[in-house]
Amino acid sequence: MKRNKKQSVDKYLYPAYKMGWDMVSWVLAQKVSEILGHEVRCMARWEDTTYWGAVAVGYRFPIAEIEALMCAVGADAESCPDAIPVDDDSSFSLSMELSQFLLQDALTATWECELFTPDEIWLINFRVHADAFPKKTEGEFWLPGKVIPMDKLKSRTELLTYLEENGATHAALMDFCEVYREQWQNELCWSYCCPAN
Repeated sequence: MKRNKKQSVDKYLYPAYKMGWDMVSWVLAQKVSEILGHEVRCMARWEDTTYWGAVAVGYRFPIAEIEALMCAVGADAESCPDAIPVDDDSSFSLSMELSQFLLQDALTATWECELFTPDEIWLINFRVHADAFPKKTEGEFWLPGKVIPMDKLKSRTELLTYLEENGATHAALMDFCEVYREQWQNELCWSYCCPAN
């Protein structure tokens, strides 16, 4: 029996979503601050090939706040066994499991597994919830959980002028995109390969 190579390959192709740790930190900080009602800076980081987590920067979560975070994202002591400290009344750390619940809630998505490195996390078989797609009208495009109005974005001319004045570097581009990161938790900037010729 002749095997269909395309069918065989497609069977093992899954959508993936890549995030740098700075973006994970930003998204988690927004979600945690929203739930708790006050600003908390977070830093997500890779610990080793089997563990990642997030910590509060300059702040300790009282147990009551950790419980509030768990409740808000549908987690409990069974699904997040390391979230609540057993020998202290507060913690600066969010366990990996609670960090995962918070990230899923913030992205309005689920995924099958994660691969992480010192620089980034890959969310494998990434699926955005159906209700995360708000109704769109002409002149808008969607990101998970949000609609971005095109007239709120800077023009190509503004971008080129900025890069001419500040240097056509990645750092300058990230500075240009800072307002998008603050407003929509996304730089609205994607890399792609250019052919050599």
